Amino acid sequence: MTKARKAGAALVCGMLVSTLGACGFAEPSPFGTVQDFLIAWQVQNYTAAAKHTTGDRAAVAEALRAVPQQLDAASVKLSINNSKIVESGDGYDAQFQVKIDLGENGDPWTYPSQMHLRRSGTGWKIVWTPSIIHPLLENGQRLAVVTETPKRAPVQDYQGKPLLKAVRTDIVGVIPRSLRDPKATLDALALITNLDPDRLIGRVNSAPPQEFLPLATLEQIPANRSIIAKAGQIPGLVVRSQIQQIAPSMAAEFVGTLGPATAVKLQQVGAPYQPGDTIGDSGLQLLYQRQLASTPTVKVVAENPQDGKEPTVLTTWPSKDVPQPLRTTLEPKTQVRAEQALRSVRGPASMVAVKPSTGEVLAVANSGTGGRNLALEGQYPPGMTFGLVSAEALFQRGLQPSQMLPCPATVTVGGQVINTASSRPGNATFDRNFARSCTTTLAPLGSSLDAATLAREASRFGLGLDWGLTVPVFTGSVRPPVNEGEKALTMIGQGKVLTSPLAMALVAGAVDSGTWRPPQLLNNVVQSALQPQQQTPLAQPQVLPGGVVKSLQLLMRRSVAYGTGQKANVPGQSRVNGVAASVDYGQGRTVSWFVGYRGDVAFAIAVESKVDAATVAAKFLNAATVNQTTPGTKPPASATAGTNRPAGRTTPFVPH
Repeated sequence: MTKARKAGAALVCGMLVSTLGACGFAEPSPFGTVQDFLIAWQVQNYTAAAKHTTGDRAAVAEALRAVPQQLDAASVKLSINNSKIVESGDGYDAQFQVKIDLGENGDPWTYPSQMHLRRSGTGWKIVWTPSIIHPLLENGQRLAVVTETPKRAPVQDYQGKPLLKAVRTDIVGVIPRSLRDPKATLDALALITNLDPDRLIGRVNSAPPQEFLPLATLEQIPANRSIIAKAGQIPGLVVRSQIQQIAPSMAAEFVGTLGPATAVKLQQVGAPYQPGDTIGDSGLQLLYQRQLASTPTVKVVAENPQDGKEPTVLTTWPSKDVPQPLRTTLEPKTQVRAEQALRSVRGPASMVAVKPSTGEVLAVANSGTGGRNLALEGQYPPGMTFGLVSAEALFQRGLQPSQMLPCPATVTVGGQVINTASSRPGNATFDRNFARSCTTTLAPLGSSLDAATLAREASRFGLGLDWGLTVPVFTGSVRPPVNEGEKALTMIGQGKVLTSPLAMALVAGAVDSGTWRPPQLLNNVVQSALQPQQQTPLAQPQVLPGGVVKSLQLLMRRSVAYGTGQKANVPGQSRVNGVAASVDYGQGRTVSWFVGYRGDVAFAIAVESKVDAATVAAKFLNAATVNQTTPGTKPPASATAGTNRPAGRTTPFVPH
């Protein structure tokens, strides 16, 4: 007997001392047979275990060996019940406990079982029957694991309508008993899909062998064309086409997509999902996998694949929750207009539209970004659009929009040479120079501000603060300048200043409404895969001084009326205010901006190329008049522009 078996025997014998007289019987004891059988079974020495039974040794060994395979079990542990070895008929009945770990961090499956022993020569043999494995398991049956996935809840718009569309998909799977070489088939599938080959083998071994088992659901899109074609050439794979409502109908990079449960994605979403499940692959679908899909119901069944009878359910782990939809603040008409506007440009482009009176995000649009959600996560120098923040600080120090200031072609500040792209350099009022994007007017004015003041005013517009969101966003970064040259670059939104389209849309919204508000993207969050570390206080609404707001609105109106944003000066129920800018930021990279508002819709556009972003803004604004019943509603103007107004009440400033 090995050390392990001796230790096991000593342990079990110790458990029986109180009831069986130190493992002694008046006649030869059946205990040793029970003990050796259970130890051999547990340490996977199935041939040795079979020797203690009356059954065919090869058949018994195979039946025991199949248990962990049929359940895809991490472990099988066995223990004898020390009070239940009792005489019965021609021998003894011995009860024992089975504890099977099915993995996936779930509760183990624990149940009592029993074996009957009868005399064989001078010893004892266990009368073999499949019911030793489980009391309800009959001859001809096997164990199997059945997974029932609840219907996934949708990602919704602000009205609760699904942001999904029906698409044709190819479901790649197998019929387990038809596989001639399961490992070869599943290894080949894993190679083209990034599924975990070991988990695929386990899933197939534990599934009902006669039923089609889906292993990957692939939308019929160009990116999947090669995978689908290769899958069709792998022996043993079955491909079935089906129409499913799983693709985002809009805001694809934000809403996200669904896809096979690859090894990488399984690490992100955790148990109990497994290969064959369709789970969130990106965006909200991935972040809120648990809320949208809940967890599968898992059953262990006993079935005979040949008799066609309904399987016997041995145990069930029910789904823990009911799938819950995730409601966003997106307004479909605004979202469609944003996406249509971005299609007019080449290269990566992104746009965010918000409702200034509440902070609700109405549109998150991306085009040509390769699946990246640059609308929320892009990091670009904002150029003269950041001049709104700089001007706000200057206005608080007493600068007036009508103050005459020079706009030279070139200026040097602290050793930093700054050129202007203004087509009409020369002396003019500050608001006119700003409208023409005269960087050489704004940059030197930083000498009247200290670094702390610039940082404080940037935070007044929420830049760099924690907005308390459970989706990835870039809130901006304004690093304190260390000298006058860096300060000059900060004033014009270059150097160490980075922002996202979302951050700049909120800046425009603050100028429109008179209050900066943190963004709202979701309305009914239950659980996110992204758990932010709460290290800093969450950003709160910031009210801007009324006189300053009026001056900032004037700057934005002047820029659209006759400055660099003229192409966005389109007619509508209210006038357009905005700022256009183009920034070169090294290695041949350029970002073109338009940041503005009309009515109760503020927006920011960023294009990774040198274009007139105001023309893109015009396409967005011309696409349709904002429906007065949507979140982008703005009541008729009735108050004086530039005052501090309560949330939900905004009025555009119209310069004389």
